[in-house]
Order: sequence, then structure tokens, then C-alpha cells
Amino acid sequence: RLFTLPRGLAGIFCLVEAEGKVEKGSKFELVERPYPQWSMVELSKAIYGGEGDPKAIMRGVGSWGRPVKELHKLIQNPYLAECEWKDELRKIAKKLEKKGGRSRKNSVSLMSLRRLELKSTWIPFIIAFFVAMFSCLMIMVHDQQNGY
Repeated sequence: RLFTLPRGLAGIFCLVEAEGKVEKGSKFELVERPYPQWSMVELSKAIYGGEGDPKAIMRGVGSWGRPVKELHKLIQNPYLAECEWKDELRKIAKKLEKKGGRSRKNSVSLMSLRRLELKSTWIPFIIAFFVAMFSCLMIMVHDQQNGY
């Protein structure tokens, strides 16, 4: 979540309107896009990109740095899923109400945001490194126990 959401790499929920088969070669047609300004990427960046609170990225929580009016419009959006999206937007709205409707100013410089992005880009590689090291250690222990 810490890696995918700020970059707009979140998944989507789909509503099945008619049962059928999807197989290799199936074609999909975009029938309607009622909110073209709110792609999954834009939505993820607005909520989880740290615009309202840059430190929220590392906590994996949403924040809001755009006009509060847009936040309330998104909460009313009938196409936006309750799970994770509207739930998170309502939490943000509640926090903003406690602050008097003001979102937190970006107190972090652009340079520090780039450093944060650079660090978070390396997280999957660091995890893979430790998994590989642990696997090697387990193989060495196994070989030592079996006299290889």
C-alpha cells in the first residue's frame, strides 16, 4: 500500500452487470466515463500522494491538500467504491472539520519529497534482498545439518 497508492497503482473494483465468460481475445469497450478528471491515478495521488500531509505517505493514510469542495464532491460520487475510497475520504473530511476546514500546508520542501519518493522506490528491492539473504541462510543451515 505504501508503494502503490501514492503512485496511482491501485486496483479497481468492477460491477458485474451480466454473467458471462472472459477469455483470451475478449474485447472490452469503454461505454461511459462520467468523471474523466478523476482517473484512478489522479484519485490515488489526491488521497494518498501526501498533498495535504507529506508524512501521511509513510503512514499509509490519506490526506487532502486540494479544495475541500472537491473532497465532498468525491464523497458524493456514486461510482466511487465505499471500501477504501469513500471510507478514507470520510476520515479525511472528519479530520479537516476538526481543524476548521483547512488542510495542512505543505511544510516539506520539494527536494525532501523527492528523497522520500526515492527511498520508497527502493522498498521492494530491499525486501527482495532480505528474502534472498534469508533463503541463502536457510539453505546453508540445511546443508550444514545434512553434512554437505
